[in-house]
Amino acid sequence: MRIFHLTLPLLVFALLPTGIYAAGAIQCSAMTSLNIQDVEITEVKLVFAEPEYCSVIGYLKSRIVFEILLPTSWNGKMYFRGNGGFAGALVDTSSGLGRGYATISTDTGHQGNGLDATWALDNRTAEIDYGYRAVHQIVVLGKKIIQAYYKRTPKFSYFDGCSNGGRQGLMEAQKYPADFDGIVAGAPALDWTGFMIGANWDMQALQATESSSLIPFEKFQVIGDAVLEECDTIDELTDGLIDDPRKCHFKAETLLCQSGDGPDCLTQPQVAALKKIDAGPRDSSGRPLYPGFLLGEAASVFGWAVWLFSNPDFPAVQFSLQDQFFRYMAFKKDNPDFDWRTFDFDKDPQRMNLMARILNATDTNLSRFQELGGKLLLWQGWSDSAIAPTRVIDYYKEVRKRLGRQNAENTIRLFMAPGMAHCFGGTGPNEFDYLTALEQWAEQGVAPESIEATHYGENGPDRTRPLCPYPKVARYDGSGSINKAANFTCVSPSRK
Repeated sequence: MRIFHLTLPLLVFALLPTGIYAAGAIQCSAMTSLNIQDVEITEVKLVFAEPEYCSVIGYLKSRIVFEILLPTSWNGKMYFRGNGGFAGALVDTSSGLGRGYATISTDTGHQGNGLDATWALDNRTAEIDYGYRAVHQIVVLGKKIIQAYYKRTPKFSYFDGCSNGGRQGLMEAQKYPADFDGIVAGAPALDWTGFMIGANWDMQALQATESSSLIPFEKFQVIGDAVLEECDTIDELTDGLIDDPRKCHFKAETLLCQSGDGPDCLTQPQVAALKKIDAGPRDSSGRPLYPGFLLGEAASVFGWAVWLFSNPDFPAVQFSLQDQFFRYMAFKKDNPDFDWRTFDFDKDPQRMNLMARILNATDTNLSRFQELGGKLLLWQGWSDSAIAPTRVIDYYKEVRKRLGRQNAENTIRLFMAPGMAHCFGGTGPNEFDYLTALEQWAEQGVAPESIEATHYGENGPDRTRPLCPYPKVARYDGSGSINKAANFTCVSPSRK
């Protein structure tokens, strides 16, 4: 293929032998005069960084902020990064930009810090934008801007998100299956209303305030150590990880103080609270409303310590999220004076039906996404203290049943990470290159049979382990270091 040698000021477009597309300063400056209906461009600049890129920031329909980064050396593909929490801000897309992607992010139509939902008060338009509409509209817009800049559409388009971002990815697969060729949905908050009911249940069980909990912050380590001592060897390996916490049947009563409260035990009310959190929310007839939190490696500083236990320095994340949600989003008619302590587990879930239709990404019909050749890579930490791991597993099983085994194998895979907390961190290997796995699956038809994950300690990497497509699990081969992924094989959980 012929190579065009052009100086930067005159550079229009060139396709290099490696398949990398190039653009330059003239194209970037031209974005200021881009004319697309309902779009206002507010800032365009060429950023001389590594890699160099053109930044385009603006509004769609005067409310949805977007940012599109267009690298000078483009790999011909698009990368969209999802939002956490209640969104409200643009997000970092450097993980895609560094690979040569044209990247996109949005605030989903409102401004906030991710824990604030006041923007939703009496604002159904903003709630729908946040729920599903804004991401789709910015995807459509982003592809138009990419086309205008490079004079060609992306060869492949990918979505990457965790938590609420994972929910956004599932919404895309369910409602707009043609938007992306591949979607990464990490720790997806797919059952948003169920998640909030569960958080409320936990906070009621802990009698939480913004600065305290019935089980004090300092005792998370006591609980975690006791659970690990009981269940670490269930997988026949003493490695500080619980391979599958569903197999751990720890009894909270074993921590009961024998002679008054103490730093290494739980009082009777604290034991009762722990048992309620483990069981999960139920109505007065005992019907489960959302899964409880498995007593896995709770001692992680990224786990129970942050999500469930308030302390004088900051409230539990669950406390803040559910309080904001029930004040400003949960019901058809908002009530900013709603006291979360009064939530009625018999009556109030039905009052959330409208928001469930707007926010919940629980539709298992991915047939159109499958027919279009889409690939969905789910991942979930077993020690997640925000999203109940079993809820994600249940969704995965339901999709597989609906698609049929063969179609499901070609469309959706779930990777469970022992010891991983919510989206990052934890005692287990929790950093892994899921995007490369998705690329190979979508572009080459090579489905991921395992993904190597790494745990980083104070001095760098200290453990690797393969993550396996559910229901397979990583089993030690019997020789070599238990901290090396090469000494493990993904097998059926029935095998020793």
